[in-house]
Amino acid sequence: MANLLNTLINSIKHWYVPLILGILFLVFGIYIFTVPLETYVTLSILFSISFITSGLFEIFFSIQNSKTLSGWGWYLVGGLFSLTMGVYLVIYPGISIVILPFIVGFTVMFRSFQLLGIAFDMCIRYCFFVHTFGKPNIFRDFNCNSNSISIYFYWYCVNYSFI
Repeated sequence: MANLLNTLINSIKHWYVPLILGILFLVFGIYIFTVPLETYVTLSILFSISFITSGLFEIFFSIQNSKTLSGWGWYLVGGLFSLTMGVYLVIYPGISIVILPFIVGFTVMFRSFQLLGIAFDMCIRYCFFVHTFGKPNIFRDFNCNSNSISIYFYWYCVNYSFI
């Protein structure tokens, strides 16, 4: 165990970077709790600036790859749209403040759908692997087919919906 720990310690370079980031996040987190309104306004301005930055990068990407990328015009149009929205949100920060929770909410919701899909896909692939190669199944009495997966998911949601 000591050899493994020494190997890990000696192989990891710049170990202090996560330490510094952790301390910075802790300090900024405490500061954010002390001035929530100012933080929200600043966050909405950064949100607007991120649209401008994203738009500029998409425009640059589309122009640089115009000869090799089919449909590069769509990237250009998307970049111009993001840039225009960013400039509009910077000019009218009140709109940015209003729509920020919706953008964050939809992003988190779609990200959760993506992660659930990945998890179920991995579960199905693991079950296929288990049935094909005969490895021990972590689900024990759980039959791995699409019907039983949906039944298990329904059972899990019903039994753990109070959490």
